[in-house]
Amino acid sequence: MRVSLRILLGIWSVCAAFFVVACGGDEGTAPAKSVVLVVDDGFDLSLSAFKGKVLEARTFSCKSDQAPSEAPTDLAAAKQQYLNFLKTKDTSCTLKQGISEKPDLLADIQEDFQEQWNGTIETQTYASARFTETEYRQLTERFDETLAGTEFHGSATAGVIARDNPGVRLVLVERPLGSGQNIEEDFVCLEQAEIDRDVQLLEDPEIKQAYTTFPRPKVAEEMEALMLKHKVQIVNESFGALPRQALEELQASKDCEPVDLKRMFALIAELDSAWRKSHPGTDVLVVKAVGNSASQIDGAEDLPICGVAEQTVFVGSYDKSMKKAEFTNVGDCVDVFAPGVGVVAPITGNWLIPLSGTSFSAPLVVRVLSMQDQAWPFISAPVKANLLSQRDAQRRLPSSMFARSLTYDPFSGPVVMALSSHSTPDRGAWKKLRAREWDGRPPLPLIMRRFWHQGR
Repeated sequence: MRVSLRILLGIWSVCAAFFVVACGGDEGTAPAKSVVLVVDDGFDLSLSAFKGKVLEARTFSCKSDQAPSEAPTDLAAAKQQYLNFLKTKDTSCTLKQGISEKPDLLADIQEDFQEQWNGTIETQTYASARFTETEYRQLTERFDETLAGTEFHGSATAGVIARDNPGVRLVLVERPLGSGQNIEEDFVCLEQAEIDRDVQLLEDPEIKQAYTTFPRPKVAEEMEALMLKHKVQIVNESFGALPRQALEELQASKDCEPVDLKRMFALIAELDSAWRKSHPGTDVLVVKAVGNSASQIDGAEDLPICGVAEQTVFVGSYDKSMKKAEFTNVGDCVDVFAPGVGVVAPITGNWLIPLSGTSFSAPLVVRVLSMQDQAWPFISAPVKANLLSQRDAQRRLPSSMFARSLTYDPFSGPVVMALSSHSTPDRGAWKKLRAREWDGRPPLPLIMRRFWHQGR
């Protein structure tokens, strides 16, 4: 089966390598400074960081895919099939109340090690100060074997926002994200002929009109109502699409023939921009992780969403010396860089883990914004402008904006059993087609809907 281009624009979780080292009710009467929506997977509502701060929790629930599994080879037939699809309101997905309970897979070592482990992180000390070498190895092996397959990304991203932040209130929406482990093994060579046919479809005036008027899906309407209900001002998205450069590198690594995706990406940006203008929604500021593929992203031809990003802040990562992290995407599309190495995040079971990746730079920026009083009705433009005014010539936000306790970086003490990452950050993860972009943009052409992977 040939790969669909839809998978290339699917959802990835920017969940990066964790550094292996070392729903509650009201709490108080102070009004919330900001209400933040976090869309992610793997929320553990029992985290102490969430106590008294979760206004509502929902989960994506999808019945079936409306998209056909195969596209006609004849261009005219493919056009008609796509037109018919774009005229149909998608009611396959909805938001159900609540989020499933997440098991603590490290519960058996919690009593013996958690207090010491968390204390190591919180006091900025080396693991050797609290653990023997045997204990340290036992812990890191457990983290490696347990966390690699655990859904904790949402707990980590939302936990970064909520930790030691009493004024924030959260609306959590759990949606399935795919696993980055399957990207390379499931990738099938792209073919220029298929890309060219999709370009023909997207350039067709009837397709453009139908795309622009594609009705907002039911789940998108429910997301809109949820944001209005709770007066959401800021959205955190630590997932996104794989950029063109990363796709080209993946194509080359599989010994595939080179392809040209520039026109395709530019058309997608053009159509998405037209769709957004015809479907205006609540004014919120979306803070989005820019990704970990070390790609150059300068505009829509490199990543389509760059062309429709007026209400979006794209966040990259810098390391402890304020150099751009080796994994972060860079380029004109990146609005700001924030700390992204060793970000302290709570995960299932209330363990504190230093994590790295743009996934965790984005919620650090959201945390800063959420600690400021945000008016309602909310206007995103001045908030974004004020944030951008604080960056330096290299688009870095000053490290002074972020408390030292938010990252793990012991500056003193013997370098014994120093902490190091167990792997490089994931390039991303594919997502099942049916849980589409929550803002409701339509699925892309038929070739792109031919093939997809199951999410986790």
